[in-house]
Amino acid sequence: MLSARGVSLGSGYINPASLIAVRLVSPPGQKPDEAFFREAMENAARYRQRTYPGSQCHRLIYGESDNLPGLVVDRYGDVLVYQIGTLGMARMEPLIQELLQDVFKPSAIVFRNDSPSRGLEGLDQQKGIAAGSLPEDLVVEIDGIRHRVDVIEGQKTGMYLDQRDNRRSIRRWTQGAKVLDLFCYNAAWGLSAAAGGASEVIGVDQSKDATAAGAGKTPI
Repeated sequence: MLSARGVSLGSGYINPASLIAVRLVSPPGQKPDEAFFREAMENAARYRQRTYPGSQCHRLIYGESDNLPGLVVDRYGDVLVYQIGTLGMARMEPLIQELLQDVFKPSAIVFRNDSPSRGLEGLDQQKGIAAGSLPEDLVVEIDGIRHRVDVIEGQKTGMYLDQRDNRRSIRRWTQGAKVLDLFCYNAAWGLSAAAGGASEVIGVDQSKDATAAGAGKTPI
C-alpha cells in the first residue's frame, strides 16, 4: 500500500463492501505471512502475562491493538474462543486456528463468528468448536470471583472480558452502596460491586439463564 507520493505505508487488506476501506496489517518492509501472525500472537500473550500475572482468564488478543485487525481471542483456562469480524481475517481463518493450537496448546478452540456486524463485511454468522472438546462445566476465576461460562450460547464470546479492568475498578466505589446492575447478563458487574462491599445488589436482564447463573441459582 502506497501513499499519494508513492511512499510505502505497509500491507493491509481491502474490502470494497466494508465501511472501512483499508485495514493496515503490517508495517513497511514486513510481509503479513505465517511468521508475522505467529509473532503477533506471541507478543500479545507476553503482554497479557505481564498485565495479568498468573491469570487463566482474560482477553488474549485485542484486534488492531495487537496488530491483528478483525481478530479477538479470549482465554478461559485451557479453552480459547475467537471471533473474526472482517473479510480479510476470515480468509486467514485456517491459519489462525493452526497458530492458536500451536502457540497456546489449548484443550479446545471455539469460534464465535456470530456478530451481526459481520454482515457489513459480507460474512455469514456461525459458531462451533474448531478443535478439541469442551468440559461439561466451564468455570473460571476472575479477580477472586468464580464464573460459570457458556462459550457457545453465551453473549459475545461467553463473557465481556474486555471489561475486566473496569469491573475491578468499580469496587473502590461500592463499599456500603446499593447497586443496580441493569442489562446485567451474568451479573459480573454486580458481583464485582458485591466484592467491593456493596450492601445490596439488584441485577436485571431479559435472559433468565444469565440471571439465574449470576444469582447463584446454578451453583458453582
